[in-house]
Amino acid sequence: EIPAYEIDFFNREKSIDFIHANVENQKIYNKSIISDFLSAAEKSIAANMSIDTSNPWSDDTFCAFMGYAPILQAIATLLNKESNPRKIIKEIASANWFSKLKGSQFLYDLINLLIDREQGKVINQAQDKPELRSIQPQPEWTKLYDREEQLTRLAAKLFVGIDGYCPTSVESLEPDVRKEYENSVEALFPQHPFRKGDGFASSVFKDYLLAWSLKRDEFKTEAERYLENQDSITPTLFTLYSAMPGVSSTEHIGTLIESQFSVGRGLNADSQAVVLQKPNDSSITLRIWTG
Repeated sequence: EIPAYEIDFFNREKSIDFIHANVENQKIYNKSIISDFLSAAEKSIAANMSIDTSNPWSDDTFCAFMGYAPILQAIATLLNKESNPRKIIKEIASANWFSKLKGSQFLYDLINLLIDREQGKVINQAQDKPELRSIQPQPEWTKLYDREEQLTRLAAKLFVGIDGYCPTSVESLEPDVRKEYENSVEALFPQHPFRKGDGFASSVFKDYLLAWSLKRDEFKTEAERYLENQDSITPTLFTLYSAMPGVSSTEHIGTLIESQFSVGRGLNADSQAVVLQKPNDSSITLRIWTG
């Protein structure tokens, strides 16, 4: 039996320490700079989650996402891509950039960095196996355990209850390669950052997977059934649905409206919008003003 490890979350101070320990240039990204970045980032994410932006770390739901080690690692990865810390802090704190972030892009991109890191972990483990190093030609590793494959496996497990689901991208592998590759996936998939046992580590990961699944014919019905059985729909579903590639359907208009107003958001000049596809291939734009 594969052991399951539960990852606890950090408070703000420990989160800064964690990010600092994982950035490549600790001189440029000292703890003061990281704190400034976190102040801007946490305001955006708290707004997406409809949590009080003045003190988000007092909210357990916020801490379970923002103080989660894989998310902090994703933030470190993001900072490693930018050599000018003040530039990224200025952009993230500016009104125009904040509107873009509130519209979903920052949250969506941050989760994608987390998913991409998981791909590297699985592929590195598979490539290190002597049985696979000697095989020629080598598999196209960059096409394995990518975002689509991870999300397919997660949707099959968490929405359908299927263990060991094999995506079509894996079925074409040579039998020996597929066996060793699946062993690597099996070793790490139970500890995927999205997961906590047979559920989700955070409501944000749940909403990301729901948004992805609602735009995939293979899992749309299962995602809709999952939503029907939920007591409430959380606000980040609209945020991530609007950012997620794929066809947005008018069938989901009620769900999206419920997501936006799930915690009594008010109305003001700031808004989020998503273009929804109608069955006759025409489209409408759903724009919701949020407070």
